[in-house]
Amino acid sequence: MTHFAAGFAALGSVVLTAAVAAAQPPATGDRSAASQAPPPMTNAVAKYRDLRTQYYGAMAYDFSEGGLITLANRMAAVKPDEALQWLRLNLEFYLKSARSYVAMAQIHNRRSDTGSALKNVEKALEIDPENPQAKQLAQQLKK
Repeated sequence: MTHFAAGFAALGSVVLTAAVAAAQPPATGDRSAASQAPPPMTNAVAKYRDLRTQYYGAMAYDFSEGGLITLANRMAAVKPDEALQWLRLNLEFYLKSARSYVAMAQIHNRRSDTGSALKNVEKALEIDPENPQAKQLAQQLKK
């Protein structure tokens, strides 16, 4: 495994560990603290932002456009709402990421939300008119 791939694996592990840890009830049995804690995705997104601020450019983690797309694609079947949140976060850093919009369109399409899927695929095509995945998905959605 390359250093770069290891960094991505570590990032995914840190983010997922933060999400799992945040979802655990307090050890004391006091559920009131759990009801006041931020949702797991909030903690995971905050952790990602912290890591990005601290390590961006250091080649310690994968902060490339594809990093969060890969993470979202892995989560999409099981946790589509969280996958969409990761893709939205990716768009904060890569405003012109046609790949993020295509991935969002695919998730919406799997959920039978054709309107949202079409909106996202059209945005992808606006950014990258030659994107083959976006073209194919647009044709499929317009049938």
